[in-house]
Amino acid sequence: MREKSIDPELENQIASEIIHVARRLLQRSAQAIEDLNIGAGQLPILKVLSDCGTLTQRQIAEEIRVTPATICGTIKRMERSGLICRTASAEDARVSCVSLTEEGRRRSRQALQAIELPYGEMIAGFTEEECRLMRDFIHRMGENLSRAQEEG
Repeated sequence: MREKSIDPELENQIASEIIHVARRLLQRSAQAIEDLNIGAGQLPILKVLSDCGTLTQRQIAEEIRVTPATICGTIKRMERSGLICRTASAEDARVSCVSLTEEGRRRSRQALQAIELPYGEMIAGFTEEECRLMRDFIHRMGENLSRAQEEG
């Protein structure tokens, strides 16, 4: 619940700007990785596996803040294209562990390098302090939405 009343038009403008920025960032990122034959939806999975190594599908989903069902099809496509491999967990054979293949590591490095340009374009002209504040504000927005979803 809100403590203060904020102009509904301002709320709409903020939401509209966030949607616009997210859409443009996705478009620019997709352009940047177009030649690598990697979809924009695969980028977060490549990044988390690159950073963390071998994870279960559930752990990947938690890291990128989606449900396991949401990434199921993407994981299958990535496996078919040779970017990742799945192996049975040593602790529980019913659980699959996902890791990057050598090709997945190579293309992950290329993709992450390619998207540095649109990320840099997005924050051009902002100071480091402004970027920290922006990160904190956006994080709070996400937390507010998560809390509201849990309560509702």
